[in-house]
Parts: sequence; C-alpha cells; structure tokens
Amino acid sequence: MKIHLPYFLLLSMLVVTNYACKHTRYQAESGLPENQLQWGSGGGFVGKESYFILLDNGQIFKHEPAMGDSIAEIKGVKRRVAKSMFKAADAAGITTLDFKHPSNTYMFIGQSGKRVVWGDKNHPVGEPVEKLYRDLNDLIKK
Repeated sequence: MKIHLPYFLLLSMLVVTNYACKHTRYQAESGLPENQLQWGSGGGFVGKESYFILLDNGQIFKHEPAMGDSIAEIKGVKRRVAKSMFKAADAAGITTLDFKHPSNTYMFIGQSGKRVVWGDKNHPVGEPVEKLYRDLNDLIKK
C-alpha cells in the first residue's frame, strides 16, 4: 500500500497542475470577451471592411465581408506574445488617441471601443501605431 500512495499523489498532482494551466478558449458563436485588439482595413470601391481580433489568451479570429457576419478562428499565438501586443497598444495610446483620418481606403486598430483610423496621406499616423499595425499583421503571416 505504501508503494501505491506516492504514485497516486504524483498522478493527482499532475492532473491538478494540468487543469490549472489550461486557459479559457473562446468560440466566436458563444461570444468573445471585451478585452481584445482589432485591426484591419476597409474602404475602396466596395467599401467593405476586413479585420482580425486578437484575444489576450493568444487566440486570433478573422472577419471578412465574403464570410458574411461570421467570425472564424485562425491560428493563434502564444499567450506571452498576445500580452506583448496589448502592452504595445497601451504604449501607442490606442485607447486614448483621438485620430480619425481615413481616406478612400483606410487602416485601423481598435481596443475597448476606441479606434484609431488612418489612410489620408496628409495626416500620417504616428510611428508607434504604424509599428503596432505591422507587428499585428506579422502575427497572421506566420
């Protein structure tokens, strides 16, 4: 009996540790959390907007006009990478910056209901926002 008890305790600890390390996975159909970064582009002849959604757990979702109103999950990133993108968004001032200068075609980054929109060549967006946009797009290219 003494030999089996340590194995039982070890197995129990492994199960509890595995359960504690799991992160919540979201489904688009059942709703996404409010804490998310959205980025994308729109406008042009048709005026449609395509965008991506990054959650702080690393999940990435894609919305395209061709898909209707549906949002599909695509390959995600590690949680620490997602957290660094949220920190970069805070550093770029996405939630506090009041910058809305679209053109016929435009790009945007949004967080917490706030949105930075640019595209007008006469009103270029700041480098931190431009870099964040490039970094977010790099996530979906990998």
